[in-house]
Amino acid sequence: MFKEKAEQTHKPRKTLKDDIKEILMQNNIDSNPSTPKNVLCLGADSTGKTGSVISMLLNNINDDECIVVIDIDNSSLEIITEFNSEAFRNNQIKRYNPYATMVNDNGISVIDHQGMVDNLRSAAQAIGEIAEEQKIKAVIIDGVSFLLESCENLMREEKNLDADSGANTNFWKIRAKNFRECTEVFLQLPIDCYFIGHDDFIRQPDDIKFAAVKQRLHSSCSHRIIYKKEEDVKNPHVINFIAMIDKDRSNILNVKKEVIFASANNEDNTYTWNANKIMDLFNKNPKDVVDEQDD
Repeated sequence: MFKEKAEQTHKPRKTLKDDIKEILMQNNIDSNPSTPKNVLCLGADSTGKTGSVISMLLNNINDDECIVVIDIDNSSLEIITEFNSEAFRNNQIKRYNPYATMVNDNGISVIDHQGMVDNLRSAAQAIGEIAEEQKIKAVIIDGVSFLLESCENLMREEKNLDADSGANTNFWKIRAKNFRECTEVFLQLPIDCYFIGHDDFIRQPDDIKFAAVKQRLHSSCSHRIIYKKEEDVKNPHVINFIAMIDKDRSNILNVKKEVIFASANNEDNTYTWNANKIMDLFNKNPKDVVDEQDD
């Protein structure tokens, strides 16, 4: 009897190697071949980043599907309420602001940077758990520049550094770690992710001191869009809003292609807007791009 018990107790357990072998031996026929896009959208203030991303995503989902906007710097609220109120009322836009406050030792309400970082991580985990059930097709993380600033403030609080004082290399690694942990949880989601930031995240050709933490996000994203606005060459009263594809892993022939997705005429107070032009570039077949160049 004791021998029988011993044999039952010492059954071989599945190892990590066994789990990996099982994954590698799975049949891919029933798997979804599509890969989520991770898109980094960068540009100065008022260049149409948030509005265009929300528009082109809403234009490409069904009535029973939705997108989530993580509004870190509270910049999306006005765009949603002013231009996408119907989609918001129909639950096609879900908005979450991870902003957090705390009362300091002087009884004053201040930003709780640790609380905001914790809220962001939890938001990503929650989205991952309900994405399929709620038919969430994409998430927008709006305000990565503000997030990096908060991660720096969190580091300075932890190391008792003034806002304008220098910091050694090891301290900056704390900022990078906090930022990476906030962004990478979104990068692992099974849906498209759009990170929106200011032009301080754009690497200039002669910038040899570009922060590694920013470069890490650049490298992690499969696509990058640079936004700008320029005066029209034919009409000085018209401002054109331009989106340039600066990175596209799925179609390198798209790189450096740009579209005017909006124009504002300050003389007659009219404007045009078609954010779908940006999505059309993304969805263009590489063969079609080659054919255009041949023409």
